[in-house]
Amino acid sequence: MRIFVLLVLFATMASSALGATMSIIASDMYIERGQEVVFTMIYTPSELKPGTTIPYILKISLSIDMETDHVHTIEFPVEAGKTIKHEYAFTFDTPGYHDADATFNWTAIDENGKITSDKKILDTITIGVTNWVFNAGGNLGCIKSSPLVNYDASLEKTTVYLGSEDSNLYALDTLDGREKWRFTARGAISSTPAMDSEGRLYFGCEGGFVYCIRDIGESYEELWIQPVNGPVFSSPALDEKLQLLYIGSTDSHLYALKMDDNGTRAWPPFQTGGKITSSPVIGFDNTIYIGSLDNYLYALEPDGTEKWRFNAKSDIVGSPALDKDGTIFFGTAAFGGGIDDDNGLFALSRTGNEKWFVRHGSSFFSTPVIGANGTICIGSFTNTMFGIDRRGGSLAKFKVFSDDHVASVAVGSRDYIFSGSKDGMIYGLDLKNGNSYKGRDEFWRYDVGDPITSSSPTIHGGAVYFGTCGYDRGSIYSLPAVKTGSGQSGIDMEINDSSPWPIFRGNSRNTGKTKYTGDTVHPEILLVEPASGENDLDLSKRSITVTFSLPMDPESVYRPETDTREAYYGLTLEPFDSSPDKFQYIWNATHTQCELKLPDNEFFKPYVTYTAILLSKAKAAEISDDATSRALLYNYSWSFSAMDEEEVSYEHDAVSSCFISHLLEKAK
Repeated sequence: MRIFVLLVLFATMASSALGATMSIIASDMYIERGQEVVFTMIYTPSELKPGTTIPYILKISLSIDMETDHVHTIEFPVEAGKTIKHEYAFTFDTPGYHDADATFNWTAIDENGKITSDKKILDTITIGVTNWVFNAGGNLGCIKSSPLVNYDASLEKTTVYLGSEDSNLYALDTLDGREKWRFTARGAISSTPAMDSEGRLYFGCEGGFVYCIRDIGESYEELWIQPVNGPVFSSPALDEKLQLLYIGSTDSHLYALKMDDNGTRAWPPFQTGGKITSSPVIGFDNTIYIGSLDNYLYALEPDGTEKWRFNAKSDIVGSPALDKDGTIFFGTAAFGGGIDDDNGLFALSRTGNEKWFVRHGSSFFSTPVIGANGTICIGSFTNTMFGIDRRGGSLAKFKVFSDDHVASVAVGSRDYIFSGSKDGMIYGLDLKNGNSYKGRDEFWRYDVGDPITSSSPTIHGGAVYFGTCGYDRGSIYSLPAVKTGSGQSGIDMEINDSSPWPIFRGNSRNTGKTKYTGDTVHPEILLVEPASGENDLDLSKRSITVTFSLPMDPESVYRPETDTREAYYGLTLEPFDSSPDKFQYIWNATHTQCELKLPDNEFFKPYVTYTAILLSKAKAAEISDDATSRALLYNYSWSFSAMDEEEVSYEHDAVSSCFISHLLEKAK
C-alpha cells in the first residue's frame, strides 16, 4: 500500500496586539495524474486573554503554479488559542512538479479600536505528479529489469518495454501507460531487453532461455527461443555488424548466439570460474568484456577466444562501462553486500592493464555511467552515489540516500542525472552544477513508496522511466524529467548523446555496445617506460617512452618551429636544466610510440623523483578535420626514481624547474 507523507510548514508572526501561528498541510506530495490534493490551512491566534474576542478578517491566498490564485476571504471572531482550519481541494491533471504557495493576510480591531494587520508568505510545497503508473503482475510483479523506450516510425508509436518477475515482458504506450501486449516467458525476467536496428527484441529469463520477439503493433511475433544451462540475470549485448548476441548465465558461461539464424550458437560457450550476473559490453574493435563472480574481468575475441583476464580480487556483479578511448570502468562487490577491503572502482586499459583503482569498504552492484563532463558515477551499498573523474583519485560523495543504491543512474541532457534508490525515491540531480565534494544540486524528488532495486532509469521525450520492486507489487513509472515552471523545457530531455556511457546498457536501445568506431575512438596511453611508480630506475637509461593505442599526430606532442613553446610542448620531463626543445622526440614508423631522449648534458640522478607529463592536446592522426574530437581525454602524468646510488658522471647538477606546473596551469 502507498504510504502518504504529510509536510507541515510553519511560519510565526507577532505584533504588539497579538501573535499567530500559521501553517499549510498537503494531504500528499506525490500523486498520480488526475488525483486530488487537499490543502489544509491552519491559523491559531496566541496572545489574546482567555475568553476575549475581537473583530477579525483573515484572507488566505493559495497559488498553484499551473493556475491563477485561489483566494478565500473569511471574517469571524477570534478567540485566544482557538484554531481556525480551512481546506481546499485541487485536482492535478497536468504532470510535473508544481509549486503551491500560501499567503495569509489578517486585519484585527481590538477593544480600543486599534487596527493591526500583517501578511506572511509561507514556504513553498512542491507536488509531484506522474505522467502515468502501470502496476504489473500482482505480488509477483517486482520490476528489476531496466526499461527500453523506442519510437517506431512505421507504427508512429513510442513504446516502453520492461520485464517483470511475473514472467512477462510488457509493452506499454508511453503516452498513457496503456498495455499494448505482454509476452509470457518460461521464468521471471530480471534482465534488460535489447533492440536491434530492425526492431527485434532480445532478452533472457530465469528459466534458462533467451528470446527474440518482434513488436507488430498491438501484439508481438515470437521469432526464436534458445535454451542456456542456467538462470539468466545478464542482459544481452548486440553486435549488429557481426550479427552476434552475447549473454551470460549463472551456469558460469558466456553464450554467443546468431541474431539472424534462429538464435543458434555461434561458438561453444565460454566458461568462467563462477556464476555470471554481469552483462557483457562490446568495444569499438568488437572485443567482448564480461565480469564473473570468480573475481575476473574477461576480454574475448568475437570468435570466443580469450584475449586476457584481469583479477579484481572480488566479485564482479555489475557490468562494465566503456569510455571514449576504450577505458573499461567497473565496480567490485562481495556478493550480498558485505564489506571487503578489495572492493572498489577499477579503470583498465583495453589491453587489460590497471590504470587506477579506488578502494572502498562496501559493494558496487551497479554499472558506472559517465557524464558528458567526464565524471564517473556509481552507486554503492553505503547508500551513496559517488563521483570521480577520469584520472582516478578519491571517491567523492555526490549524493547520500537513506538506503542502498543498487541501480545505475541515467545521464540526460544538460548533464541532469536521474537516480533511484531502495529508499523508494527517484531523484533529479544536476551533475554539472552539483559539487561532488560538498553535496549536490537536487532539483526534485518523487516518492514512489516502493524500493527501486536494479531497475535503472532511462529517459525519452522529456520523461523518466523506471520500475519498482515492492513487497506486494511491481510498478512501471513515467515521470516528467524537469520541474514545471523551472524556466526550462523538459520536452527536449533525452539520454545525453555527449556522454560516452550515459545509462546502464550504454545507449537507448540497450545494446551494450560503444558508439565509437575505429575512426572516432580517442587515443589511449597503453604503456609508459619507466613504469609509473618505479623506484629502481637504471641510471644508464637515456630516455623515456610512451606507447599509444592509435597513430598520433607528432605536432600535437612537439612542434619545435613555434615561438609559443607552451602551446606545443605536450610531452615533458622534470626536473632538468634544459628546456624541452633540447630533448629529442623520436617516433616509430607507425607514430604509436614516442621516445623522449635526454640532452647530451643531462643525466638521471639517484634519489630524485622525476615526473613526466603528456598534455591532453596530444591527438590522434586525423582522417577528418575534426581534430579536437580525437585528443587524449585528460593530462597524463607519471613519476619514477632511482633509490640506489650508482657511479655516474654528470656535467652539472639537475635543478628543479617550474615548467611542468606552468604547463598544467595553462592547460586548466
